[in-house]
Amino acid sequence: MSGGLLGGAGADGELEKAPAAVSVKVVRRAAGKASPLKRGRGINVSYGMRSRKRVAGRAQPSKGDIEVGERKTLGSHVSGTFAEGGGASYGVYRESWEKVEGQIDSLLRSLVEPVCDRTLEVARTVEASTSIPQLIPVIFHDAASLSSLDYSEYFRSTVSRFRAEGYGVVDLAPGDLATFRKSGVWSALLGLVSEQNEDLEGLDGGGGERSNSAVARRLLEGLHERTGSRIILAAESLEGLDKAALGEIFFALSEAWDSVPVTLVVGQFVKKEHIYSVIPKNLLTKMYPLSVSIPGGHKIVESLLQDILLLGSSDAALDTNFFLGPGLLRKACEISVEYQCNVSMLKRFLKSAYLGHVVRNPLYAPCAAGRGSMAPPKLLPQLRRRLGLGTGAPEEAVWRGYEGERSRLSASLHSFGVRVRMLDTAAGVLFNNKSAYLKILRAAASSVEPRKAGAKRRMWEDGSLFDGLRKGVLRAGRQKLVELAEAWGAHLGAARVRGLGASDLLADLAERLEYLVGRLKSPAAVEGRAPAAARKEVPAATPPQRPARGPGRRQALLQSHVRRLSDGPGGGSGLLPAQTACAELLVALCEVPGDQNPASCKVSDILLVGEAEGASETIAPSIPRDVMSSVRNPQDFLRYSGAKSTSGLLKDMEDASIVFHFVHGFSGTLPMEEVFEQFCGAVAGRIQASSPGGKRKRGSSRPKSSKGASRADETLNLRFERAVQELSLAGLLRINKRKLNKFLAPTFD
Repeated sequence: MSGGLLGGAGADGELEKAPAAVSVKVVRRAAGKASPLKRGRGINVSYGMRSRKRVAGRAQPSKGDIEVGERKTLGSHVSGTFAEGGGASYGVYRESWEKVEGQIDSLLRSLVEPVCDRTLEVARTVEASTSIPQLIPVIFHDAASLSSLDYSEYFRSTVSRFRAEGYGVVDLAPGDLATFRKSGVWSALLGLVSEQNEDLEGLDGGGGERSNSAVARRLLEGLHERTGSRIILAAESLEGLDKAALGEIFFALSEAWDSVPVTLVVGQFVKKEHIYSVIPKNLLTKMYPLSVSIPGGHKIVESLLQDILLLGSSDAALDTNFFLGPGLLRKACEISVEYQCNVSMLKRFLKSAYLGHVVRNPLYAPCAAGRGSMAPPKLLPQLRRRLGLGTGAPEEAVWRGYEGERSRLSASLHSFGVRVRMLDTAAGVLFNNKSAYLKILRAAASSVEPRKAGAKRRMWEDGSLFDGLRKGVLRAGRQKLVELAEAWGAHLGAARVRGLGASDLLADLAERLEYLVGRLKSPAAVEGRAPAAARKEVPAATPPQRPARGPGRRQALLQSHVRRLSDGPGGGSGLLPAQTACAELLVALCEVPGDQNPASCKVSDILLVGEAEGASETIAPSIPRDVMSSVRNPQDFLRYSGAKSTSGLLKDMEDASIVFHFVHGFSGTLPMEEVFEQFCGAVAGRIQASSPGGKRKRGSSRPKSSKGASRADETLNLRFERAVQELSLAGLLRINKRKLNKFLAPTFD
């Protein structure tokens, strides 16, 4: 990740100075003279000095050198945009990126700062209560989403707030542990220990005079009055600390904590098991551990995508020039899964992609700045052609047309974000298992053509992909649908009042919701006044077996399958209106008219960072492809494959799909080693066909994979671990630990 576009940046990927215009001077060869280096002809770039080519063992000035007066910086070696713009392009890039980065950091603070408040609340609660032991570990955990630098900043902020409230804070950093043992507090603690137990003479390690008990008590009482009755032991990480010395400190505190109340605040990547291994066992029974945790990494990344990058709810994001295409959003999520939802890595990826877009697209900087004076005259004709203006259109008309297209792009992206958020709400309200059904909704809404026809296509045609969705609709009550539709209508109404994304799409959705709510409450009252979009819908019908090819082929399949939800088994007459209304809602969410597609904007390739894919192609980009393809019924997948053996079928599937297939296909939990063996066999094509009927019972035999392919064992291990991690983060798989063994269990049934 550090290479590529960020290769010329500093160690942290930052760009501190704007590149100055590069002065170029080409020394041309006189006509008629042959070059002594025909194979070495070219242009060399020298940084502040003349470059040389070695000929026949001696250095010679090259005939086609470029003399550069100032050191070349990132961007100028990729394109001459920054040089021609005199640093203005770089300024646009920095201004836009800093605004987005500020929004990301603000979101992180809003998620992590409550942890600081909770930590202080715990300390105050412990101080006010006499029934709770005073040695309380407050544990920050699940910090994988933050870099070590960010986490250190938040931890130091918490410690500073303790100091501001009058607590005595002692840093237990590895370098300060020896200093603490030489301090007066440590000597006083040893004095108290010595008074209570004369057998602990060797605890001081022979260093310094031991204070008598009276001096120790006076010192501790003075510290008690001066610091506000509590000492805070802050350890950002226990790694690197001397466990023996730390054990002595804890033992001394346990003997003296009646006089010196203590709270232990432990930080980054620390687990309870690690803390318990450091603290002496005879103290564990006297302690009351209480954890304070930050949100999980995948929760932070999900909030980041929905609240900032999707433009679904963040009003301030509409003013930025940082517009991400759905394809880039999907890639960003894949990067997040690969790097364990590390926000800093996600920011580096987005910054690299954005910088590359600015450098390679000469129209981006002048358009983003919105000032015609920045655009070179030779680029204005290109912008006129993109906007459909005549060659004689004045410059002011060009920029007015650009602003109109930019507003339309912003509105369509906002509508796209609203759709994704509505799908999230639908999964949480209508279905029992939110994470699993959300994957079905998102996979169904995606109209990306499958790489291979056949089984996946038949799943769409026979409706097997919607089996779980149909069951979820059967469980949905009419009142839930009313509440859901009313909440959505209020959200859309507020957005229209604020003028955010006030497009025909939102107006159509609002009209549908109003009609559906009225029909659910009183079916007869709204009969005959359905909205135009609802009147156009065709009654439920069996989808064609051979649909016509075209951009909307899979979208038509989606509409047909969703309409068939009300025809599923067990769909009683009482639930029919609710099912039909739910189907119409899903159709409205997944259907994106062509003129409302972000890709239809005339300046989408200029302003949209990443591939200019339409919202309908990736309606839910926050799910990686491997996980998205894993949401299926494995038995249906095998039944409709038409293959007698699953070896070739599984070999072509994604890794996460293979793992999910073996775990989901059987009841109960399975040992991870057994699933790994089956995974290796499937990758190598050695798994034989299994019976499609029923699940394997406990204790029954199952086909074993043969051993071999030793040279690829390490690669298979990495692939298997990543597949398990993706399924776990997606909420489709649960990892159970029993002693030293791990078991896998599906959460989607």
